[in-house]
Amino acid sequence: MTAYDFERLSDELVFIRWNRVASRDDARAYLSDLTTAIEQAPGKIYFFSDLRNGHITDARVLREMGRLTNHPNWGGGVAVVENLSAEIFVQLFGRFVTPDMTDYVFDDVSKALDRLDRWQPGIAAAYHARYDQTGKD
Repeated sequence: MTAYDFERLSDELVFIRWNRVASRDDARAYLSDLTTAIEQAPGKIYFFSDLRNGHITDARVLREMGRLTNHPNWGGGVAVVENLSAEIFVQLFGRFVTPDMTDYVFDDVSKALDRLDRWQPGIAAAYHARYDQTGKD
């Protein structure tokens, strides 16, 4: 099993599911995937991260991820967490992001999707189309 799944659900939405705590190599590979997605996006792109089973712990990578939020194609991102460790590292990431990024950590998938829809109306439909049919979230 890979450390994470990185799935483009639409031109505007990427779904990331972490399957374990990231090694240094996992974190750097993810940063590369994230950078490529943002740089190659045709416009604003949003990210939905499921951190219930894993997350990044490398502060340097979190800082670099934070810098990416200044890219013109960055639309926003939300995270679903269920444990204190993941929440701590998400809060660390939050210290590195653009100042207007608030209200992005949730303990429930539906609340995270609602937040995405407030940023970009209708964007959560791509997630629902893929995951409501499979029953996995």
